Amino acid sequence: MLGALNRLPNAKQLSNTGKYFVIHAPRQSGKTTALLSLTDEINNESRYHAVYCTLEMVPNNAELCIGVSSIVTEIVIKISNELPGFSEKINNIVIHADPTHAIYKLLSDVSALLDRPLILFFDEADCLSGGLMINFLHQLRAGYNSRKKAPFPHSVALVGMRNIHDYKIFIRGQEESLGTASPFNIIDKTLTLRNFTYDEVRELYMQHTELTRQIFNDDAIRQAFYWTDGQPWLTNAIPRQIIEEDLEYDYSIPITSAHVDAAVDAMSKRPDAHMLSIFKRLEEERVQRIIEPMLVGDALNQNLLGDDARYCIDIGLVKINDDRNLLPANPLYCDLIVRYLTYTHQNDLPVSLKNRWMNDETIDMTALLKEFQKFWRENSEIWKDKFKTKYSHAAAQLLLHTFLQRVTNGGAKIHREFALGSYRADICITYKDKNYPIEIKMESPMALGDAIPQLARYMDHCGANQGWLVVFATSLKKAWKDKIYWRQQELDNGGCIHIVGC
Repeated sequence: MLGALNRLPNAKQLSNTGKYFVIHAPRQSGKTTALLSLTDEINNESRYHAVYCTLEMVPNNAELCIGVSSIVTEIVIKISNELPGFSEKINNIVIHADPTHAIYKLLSDVSALLDRPLILFFDEADCLSGGLMINFLHQLRAGYNSRKKAPFPHSVALVGMRNIHDYKIFIRGQEESLGTASPFNIIDKTLTLRNFTYDEVRELYMQHTELTRQIFNDDAIRQAFYWTDGQPWLTNAIPRQIIEEDLEYDYSIPITSAHVDAAVDAMSKRPDAHMLSIFKRLEEERVQRIIEPMLVGDALNQNLLGDDARYCIDIGLVKINDDRNLLPANPLYCDLIVRYLTYTHQNDLPVSLKNRWMNDETIDMTALLKEFQKFWRENSEIWKDKFKTKYSHAAAQLLLHTFLQRVTNGGAKIHREFALGSYRADICITYKDKNYPIEIKMESPMALGDAIPQLARYMDHCGANQGWLVVFATSLKKAWKDKIYWRQQELDNGGCIHIVGC
């Protein structure tokens, strides 16, 4: 267990100084653990009363009376439990009958009873929606604005997956207006929980070694950090898969990078409920508006901090790298995005399409992609129709991913890379310690201008002397005899790039 507060360093200061703020981070990133630790730490200092509440029990899309009643009940129960010396007085508070004032009146009355200022943490705040969310925030705003004249909580934090900005977008999509007095202008600060650093991942795995004497090799720790980028749930899920499932608690076996890769492969083939809940969001239109051009490698025709991009960042699906490109949050998600979008189509490939291109040593990638050219020519319209309702602009790329996934299931591993604005998507298939780099491009002068040097650099990175550049034609008027071609480009270092027209 790592100290959760280290990843949320400003929360205590904001609470102590009377701020109303937001903490947002993806699911399973340690928010609740951090809140409970922060609650205990504040209470132990005996300057404030800190109380943790959760709104996850509030009925989804509840009517105002029912929703407010659930929130009031949660507040009363949690404050009574946390502050037993005041429980009798708190339970005797008369709840205001008007749901538009009940929360405000309760918090004001409770604050008046206590001998110290009250700090409240509302976890799962984004479970509220529509009119209930607006009403809840308006009541907090009313109390916030009158704190100097009437008792009210010293500090309030709203905690969930979404940033407060996304609450606004979500609510404004409803029929009810926010009104002239926005409830959001009381928020002083927005915080997020960062991922684990490499050193923190190492520390976490060393704790297991201290308990069991089972060693994590340095290469295993580096590989785990590569796949997860320090995402907390994944960082814990990989060793759990290795220790519990793959090694069956045999602590005498040192854990290597090969174990990590095998665990990642197993997790990719059978993602659990946590991962499926994230990737189910790929079906949302605003997520598709980000992921689809990413799969194609197109530039994003909106601000990186636009509403769609911010939402995808907030739910932990994507991140912005140092080059200001938007890409999947970690390499494991990169693979899972493609697997999720193509899973139902794996069985749509003809049974006759069997793996004929792998032997005990190598993959005949040239023959494999020539077969794909033939398959694309004969079936492209059918497959474009399969992706007609979702991700239609990425149909060609997704079919190639589907094709490669199906025919390389005989022991090969596929590593994928794609990012908005990169004008390419990269695949590297690894088999028997040999790498087969593939770059996918949509045909255009801008995209193809630097394709050869890009792939040459990727080949050098992979340690391969051959690479394959798959170019999908974009013109509907272009004849198939002009779309389908095979060319070769010799490189100065003796390598060769095969240009595969589709």
